[in-house]
Amino acid sequence: EDPVEPSSELSRNYTEIVKMASEEMKKTSKHRQISVAVAWSPLGIDGRYFDFLGLAQASDLLYVMAYDIQSQVFGRCLGDANSPLPSAELGLRAFLSTGVEASKLVLGVPWYGYVYSCTETSVPVPTAGAGQKGIGVQALQATALDADVCWLGFSPFRGVKCSDA
Repeated sequence: EDPVEPSSELSRNYTEIVKMASEEMKKTSKHRQISVAVAWSPLGIDGRYFDFLGLAQASDLLYVMAYDIQSQVFGRCLGDANSPLPSAELGLRAFLSTGVEASKLVLGVPWYGYVYSCTETSVPVPTAGAGQKGIGVQALQATALDADVCWLGFSPFRGVKCSDA
C-alpha cells in the first residue's frame, strides 16, 4: 500500500502482471472471472496512481472499494460516514472519465462503521440566541462534546492532518 507514482515502472508492471495472470487463468477455464480491487477513486488516493484504464482492460471487473474514505481527511477533522454517497459517486464518475466502461465497475460498500473517540478540544459552538442583539460570547459552548459533531484528534497520515486509519 505504498505510494505509486503516475506512469511509474511499478504501475506499468502491475497492469502487465494482471494482464498476464488473466490470460493464463482463462486458458485453464473460460469461466474464470478476474477482478482487481481498487481505491474508491482513481485520483491518487493515498498517493497511489495506477493505470486504471489498463487494469480494467486487463481484467473483467474493477471492484471499487468505497469504504474507509475517511482515511484522508482534507477538511475539518470530523468523524463522518465511512462511505459517504457523494464521495462514492464522485469516485465512480472519475473512473468513467478515465475511459473505464461502466459495465466493468462494481461498487463495494461497507457493512461496518467506526466508533470515533471525540476530542475535548475547545471549539466554540453557537447556542440558541447566539448572535442576537444583546447576546455575545457568553452564549457559546466551549467544548466539542456539546456539539452535534465529533472532532477527531490530530493524526497525520500520508499528507493529511487527520485520519481514521
